[in-house]
Amino acid sequence: MVDKSMPLLYTVNDIMKIFHLGRTKAYQLMESDGFPSFKLNRRLYVESEKLNKWLEKTAGRTYNY
Repeated sequence: MVDKSMPLLYTVNDIMKIFHLGRTKAYQLMESDGFPSFKLNRRLYVESEKLNKWLEKTAGRTYNY
């Protein structure tokens, strides 16, 4: 069942807010290997469910973006 309080897809602007990143750093993160983003009509998106799984998988690691 879909939780209507959460978006299905996050945009670069959403990632900027979630991780407190600037635009360039958010793009670098979303384009990095292992990050679950995809392009649709030249725009980057990440599914909320896949983002949560990525966060669980990478917990405790240090990233510099």
